Amino acid sequence: MPNIFCYFSQLGLGGGGKVNAVFQRLNIFSKNNDMQPFLVGLKHSIKQKLIFQELQDQGRIAPRVKYLSLYEAAASGLKNHPLADICNSPFWALSSKICNAKGNKTKRSSKKSNGKHIEEIYNGRTLIKRSHFWNGQLFNDVTHLPNNQKLFTYFVDGTAFAQELFDDKGFRSGWSAINNKQFFAHHNFYRHFMKSVPLDDSISFVDGITLSFLLRDIAAPKVLFLHADHRSPDGVTNPRARRLIEDFECDLIVTATERHRKLLYRDLDIQRPIAVLPHFVRRPPGPRPKQQARRDICTVSRLDLDGKPIGESIRAFDLIKDQLPGVNYLIYGSGSGEKKLADLIKTLGCGDRVKLKGYTPKPMTIFGKSLLSVYPTLTEGFGLAILESLIKGCPCITYDVDFGPRELIKAGQNGELITPGDVEDLSRKMLSVVQNNAAYCDQASKGLEKYSYAAHAENYATTVVACDILYRLKRDKAAVLGTTKSDTRKLRALFGSVPDTALQNDKLSAIYARLLTSLGEKEPLLDMMVKRHEAKPYSHKTLKRMILLSHDLQRHDIIPDLQDELKTKYPNQYMVFMRKNPTLQHLRP
Repeated sequence: MPNIFCYFSQLGLGGGGKVNAVFQRLNIFSKNNDMQPFLVGLKHSIKQKLIFQELQDQGRIAPRVKYLSLYEAAASGLKNHPLADICNSPFWALSSKICNAKGNKTKRSSKKSNGKHIEEIYNGRTLIKRSHFWNGQLFNDVTHLPNNQKLFTYFVDGTAFAQELFDDKGFRSGWSAINNKQFFAHHNFYRHFMKSVPLDDSISFVDGITLSFLLRDIAAPKVLFLHADHRSPDGVTNPRARRLIEDFECDLIVTATERHRKLLYRDLDIQRPIAVLPHFVRRPPGPRPKQQARRDICTVSRLDLDGKPIGESIRAFDLIKDQLPGVNYLIYGSGSGEKKLADLIKTLGCGDRVKLKGYTPKPMTIFGKSLLSVYPTLTEGFGLAILESLIKGCPCITYDVDFGPRELIKAGQNGELITPGDVEDLSRKMLSVVQNNAAYCDQASKGLEKYSYAAHAENYATTVVACDILYRLKRDKAAVLGTTKSDTRKLRALFGSVPDTALQNDKLSAIYARLLTSLGEKEPLLDMMVKRHEAKPYSHKTLKRMILLSHDLQRHDIIPDLQDELKTKYPNQYMVFMRKNPTLQHLRP
């Protein structure tokens, strides 16, 4: 059974489009009984397990998906590996001294109904140690040391597996029971445990470059899903992200929009094929709400004002509210900018018409009864809220930024694109969409077939096939892949035509050539080689290969020119080649 691994720094109950995209991926793979999806988190805490349980209870994560901390995942690959005793830890003596110090010690215990149990040890009023138990077994504990230091000990199946020492400045060092060694760099500490995760017969998905360090040295199929968090609002890839993307040895890069794919090839030295895998939204059952049922303007977004300047849309609505009697502006979401927005509403004196409604778990319901949605954003990998709005027949006004807004919104049809920061234009477009609402709503949900659940599920199935093929090709150039005609069709649809920017890159064009060869796609391969040769001439070896491939495909129109080029540039190789292939002689004019 192939294992699908997705990695997370820390789980929360909220989350934007990137988080939901990971959950949707896990849910899709959970429907295939031949695959087992895992969510692997860096935090080894009971709180993370409880959050995961709640996400499953809410229906956001499917029941077949399993959650493991990085340490639990590593331990699963070390069933017969002897572990060092915690007494060998460099922190053992110091923590024992604190816990065994004389004093008036008291012990407190509290049990929870969800399997969690906490024990605390105090010296007077000072907390010395807090231990967390999960289903009767010790899961982790924290010992409070001098100088504001904290020692975290992590247990797997009741056995000490790792320790981390923190102070006011953050991570100081860590200890591993796998090799009884101490680590002084947090990234190296995590990577050490990652090497023990059983990745045979598995594919790993890494979202963004933040966690790419985990799998940097791992020999296993890897997919890097790039959203938009590596780019600044003005569209520039930051230098650190550029280096991490270009150096990450994955087998396949995936992004959600065709525009992002083209810009990645244009702006970065990408050495891997890039596939486009759009997000999806399930189209809810039942008829679309009647036009007269719609009445308000809405925004559904996290209230993070650095990337989502919702204050500008409040100011825009305030300019036109008197022209829209009976229409209110309702803002759904939570986040760090909530207080600033509340203060702005109070300052403008529009609290009777603009309302902060808090987080909603049912955004589709909100879009279904709204006249239009407003989604001010400065950078967007896809913009799931935009797609959700359109699916429900609700036109959307958003900022004219990469990538999702420019790909999803057709100005004047299903919504409008606004120059970021242009409050007056935003107010004019809000007024126009409300006044011509029937026409906009009629166009909103058209042409969204490629964002369906069925298309998304098939794309992910094809992504697994593509990653496996590329991984094997990387290790065996003569791999016999035996892909089916169905897989060939899917792969062609996933990759599309080979972009001109890829043909300028020797390594990347070679990967595409091997991929097309493995699929038996000789005609597209020859077309690609001809375009590549025009952009950057091949050596005599590849010229001879092109001549033989052209002959095999009976493309006699291009053979004479290739022969002439070979004869002019490499006369000796030409004579040997023609002597070995006498059937080519009759093709000379």
